[in-house]
Amino acid sequence: MMAPLSMCQKTTMISYGLKALNRGTKYRFVPALRKSLEKWQTTRDRHDIDVADIPGLRLEAPGVVSFDCLQPAWCDKLMEEAKHYSDSGMPQRAPNSMNNYGVVLTEIGMKPSFNALLESYTAGLGALFFGEDDVRPVTIGGEAADLENWGGASLDDHHTFVVRYRPDEDRHLDMHVDECDVTFNFGLSEPSSFTGSDLAFCGMFGSAIHRKHLHTYSHVKGRCVLHSGKRRHGALNVQTGERASLIMWTKSSTYRQTASYKQRWGNEARIKPETTTPDRICLSYTHDQDFFSLRRQLGDADGLCPPGQE
Repeated sequence: MMAPLSMCQKTTMISYGLKALNRGTKYRFVPALRKSLEKWQTTRDRHDIDVADIPGLRLEAPGVVSFDCLQPAWCDKLMEEAKHYSDSGMPQRAPNSMNNYGVVLTEIGMKPSFNALLESYTAGLGALFFGEDDVRPVTIGGEAADLENWGGASLDDHHTFVVRYRPDEDRHLDMHVDECDVTFNFGLSEPSSFTGSDLAFCGMFGSAIHRKHLHTYSHVKGRCVLHSGKRRHGALNVQTGERASLIMWTKSSTYRQTASYKQRWGNEARIKPETTTPDRICLSYTHDQDFFSLRRQLGDADGLCPPGQE
């Protein structure tokens, strides 16, 4: 029987794994996506990204797009290293205020790597889909895209982490909005390795339909779903197996200083009253003061419940 690894040995193994992950951001992405961003990477002109070149681009719902993004082999490597770190006993904290299981990648030696990824890849995609009016596509696949300016043209900061869902850990993620301007959500798990855990999208914060259901998205390994951080969404119950995602919360310090941002988020935000009954799937037991009264009215068939009340 092999002796247990010492903390020093564990640290060395993780260090080697992280170096392999950090080696060359281009090896993370599918070739077609890399090619679609090549000209922009040189000119930094947002008009040099052709939406028609984004591989597998699909409008999932108004304001929500997905596309082919990460190489499957890199997804596997990231999952492996995240598990190594989680199992190592080394210091770690929850990925955010709502997820309890996962790894904050920017705190385990990968921040420079994801800084480079933001500068060379996701900043361009943010500019294309959530940047200035003259760049954002009006339609995708013949449907109105309904994409808005959320500072995508000036993304300059990020919080990047891996989250996981299992029936015996975090089973779901209650409806919420993100602490960011533009959210990149990358599927890491094979669809055959879990059931359930779809992502439900509702309306924008402050809109009259912020608790109306728009679309339910099923994660695909290597595919990215991209949306404004201020769109209400949540992960439904995982039934079997384990699902993991790489999440990149991106922010624009420049946009956050504008009057437009302050009118849409924070103390000065203009909140429109709801005109119809909310959809049960969009209710949040964490954030909605009327959750329990609406729950009695609407039942539990289509929505999430507090842990222990399912």
